[in-house]
Amino acid sequence: MLRTASCILCQDYRDWRAKHNQGGDFMIYTDRVNVKLDPPIRVVL
Repeated sequence: MLRTASCILCQDYRDWRAKHNQGGDFMIYTDRVNVKLDPPIRVVL
């Protein structure tokens, strides 16, 4: 299994929000929970 990691900083998220005029509070939980969204959120970088 190939594992990859990405470092996303607060400024990266603020820049993305400003560029796309979307987004809100970014919540991080210590225990991972999978939530299916309908429709899914697509992020284009």
